[in-house]
Amino acid sequence: MVDSRISLHKLDVFRLTVELGGVGRAAAHLYVSQPVVSAHIRSLEDRVGAKLFQRTGRGLELTEVGHVVHAWACDLHRRGEVLQRDIAMLTGGVAGAVEVWAGPAVGSYLLPDVICQFAATHPAVKVRLQIDQPDHVLQAVEQGRCDFGVLLTDEVGSERGVVSLRVAWEEMVVVAAPGAPFARDRIAIADLADVPFVSSPDGLIMRRMENAQLAAWGVLHRRVVIEMGHPEAMISAVRAGLGVALMFRCAVREALRTGQLREVPLIDARLRLPVFVVHRGQESLTLPQRALLTTIRAGLARDESTP
Repeated sequence: MVDSRISLHKLDVFRLTVELGGVGRAAAHLYVSQPVVSAHIRSLEDRVGAKLFQRTGRGLELTEVGHVVHAWACDLHRRGEVLQRDIAMLTGGVAGAVEVWAGPAVGSYLLPDVICQFAATHPAVKVRLQIDQPDHVLQAVEQGRCDFGVLLTDEVGSERGVVSLRVAWEEMVVVAAPGAPFARDRIAIADLADVPFVSSPDGLIMRRMENAQLAAWGVLHRRVVIEMGHPEAMISAVRAGLGVALMFRCAVREALRTGQLREVPLIDARLRLPVFVVHRGQESLTLPQRALLTTIRAGLARDESTP
């Protein structure tokens, strides 16, 4: 039976020994001698009632019990960090840092105003916004390189080890240059197969989402005349009269307002995608992260109702 008197300090010494690659490195990191680290590990083995390391031809390796105890130690370490941050913030106000990654449309058009609003009301929280392609955002979340991601996407696979929370919907609209021959008052979605398209490059998630939205309404083929990798580049191509584009309303709102583009309303379809916040499922959100998430949810819900 495992001794209930196992100390958090011994578990942390063991965790560092595993993660730093040996007793010597752990001792140097902790500014103690190697015998002190070894004594902590032997004491932990006594408390657990099993060996945590075994010698192999490649040196010391974790036993099966060692792997279990290491996972337990890592979980306790993460929870301890969250506890320390939350206590500090409850006693001293919301402070800290949050790193958010977002896809091009969300990061360029939806989040900046929301984050500026948050920064004005939470001056002690430093926010960093990184904009990248949606698949890179998901990778950053999975690998712990950011606190959470915000994505416009048709799916977030739970098998990727992330928790997803839908916070809003964003409409997709067909736009054209005001004087273009295909800038009609309205159009049936089936007729989009006959007009030239400005689109995202083949292979990007955005292109797959465009295709999926159209295919859901029976448009399986279209004539893509030029591919652009960012919404602003797509807007430029549409303004030049090269074709129509299927874009998120948030990306073209200003161009529509100023008359640079014209919306071509769909007669018989409505296209939209959910906005998700994603974060690693095994980790709790800190107070600054929760505060920013609350602001994002409220801000995007308001934006969703703005034409």
